[in-house]
Amino acid sequence: LRDLAKGAKLDVTFVEEMPVDIFQGKFSPKFTSACTIAAQLLQGTIYETYYGLADDYQTLRNGVGSAYSLVATCACRAGLSNNWSYGSCGETGTVVEQQLVLTTHNLASLFTALDISDFNWSRMAQRCATCVYRILAVAADAGGHERLMHTKNAAYAWRQLIFFMSV
Repeated sequence: LRDLAKGAKLDVTFVEEMPVDIFQGKFSPKFTSACTIAAQLLQGTIYETYYGLADDYQTLRNGVGSAYSLVATCACRAGLSNNWSYGSCGETGTVVEQQLVLTTHNLASLFTALDISDFNWSRMAQRCATCVYRILAVAADAGGHERLMHTKNAAYAWRQLIFFMSV
């Protein structure tokens, strides 16, 4: 995606699914930038309400200083201590998942960078719902790691559905 955006001369803040700096107990500044873009775009939407982001997004909309810690915000949202810096794989995964929710995993950045406001977003939401149902049907018959991966993919599709219903 970065290469496509660069080729199209688009200024898009992309974030990775698994940020390597989380293993050092932090997110690079681009993650806070992506969160701020999402906070501005999604104010008062279903996405903000569904994920309980009003307070966190308001903080971002008001502007954050150098003392702001996205890791602390994500850790608190994940039910961990606000001074969490690094823990088990499970804890780290819950912090990363909250980052994906807050940043919309690049959807808000792409939406604001591209002129696609007239796109059929309800149709996209319907397609996501179909995808969620299909993935969960496969997950029901799977076991172990395969089931976990299907469930994660269904959660990603669900988050996209909520986003598409919000724009």
